Amino acid sequence: MNFQWSTSILWPAEKFINHLIRNDSHVEKQFSNLAGKSLEINASSPSMHLIMEFDYREIRLIEPDEKRLEAPADLRISGDCDQLLK
Repeated sequence: MNFQWSTSILWPAEKFINHLIRNDSHVEKQFSNLAGKSLEINASSPSMHLIMEFDYREIRLIEPDEKRLEAPADLRISGDCDQLLK
């Protein structure tokens, strides 16, 4: 995913998800249990590779940068987008 594409998609998606988390106390509590954890998603059809980092009241969606050394994700999933969404 190129930078301009990922920024135009990931930033609004991150803001929307964080808004939903903050407006549902049950979901907020569940996400707070994941604080400090990360999930790496590698999907195909369409091709997408991102890392979701969890904090107490929000998430961060990050496109992995091969130039930057990042800690390995706590969980990695991969597959076709349709399969992953099911």
